[in-house]
Amino acid sequence: MLFTGVERIASYSLVNSFLNPDSITGRARGIVWIPDNNGLRLVAEKGGWVVKASFETDIQDDAVLRSVKASIEEYWQGSFEFQNKTHAFRAEIEIRKLAPGAAFSKGALTIRDNDKWLSLAGPDVILLGHDLHYATAAHEFGHTMGLADEYRNGYDPDLRASVERQNPASIMSSLSGEVLPRHLKLAFLLL
Repeated sequence: MLFTGVERIASYSLVNSFLNPDSITGRARGIVWIPDNNGLRLVAEKGGWVVKASFETDIQDDAVLRSVKASIEEYWQGSFEFQNKTHAFRAEIEIRKLAPGAAFSKGALTIRDNDKWLSLAGPDVILLGHDLHYATAAHEFGHTMGLADEYRNGYDPDLRASVERQNPASIMSSLSGEVLPRHLKLAFLLL
């Protein structure tokens, strides 16, 4: 099964949230996995670090692929403090388009079309749904590097409604958010 880890996390989160509505409050920050793919590597450069990601894709729409690349590279740049020093951080993305019907290389990082409305990511894949917002690729790339969602969904029995708690400043919580220095630092530490 492709998304065993994601499904396990989502299943736990959903059950916990619905059984315990108070669990959706507070600040969610963490990791979902330790990245371990040769297509994703951290490289030192003058003044900081660059995360280089080489993806394969079967998506044929060049405009979508340009947007995905631009989104990730635009959002995933900045600086963070570590060991009393400021480090620059940026992303450099390569997307190699495969011929229609061609097989992905074994172990490759991939970007694929999700025929559903939902976008999601696993350690080796970004699935782009039909709800594609410019920041979606940047959010999902955060997952590829191991960062967890920072929003929480659940059921509020007093409201008798499904609710979502977000931090609008964070890209890992809201598509209107930004990549924060803590995200850059966590990605650096994970890679």
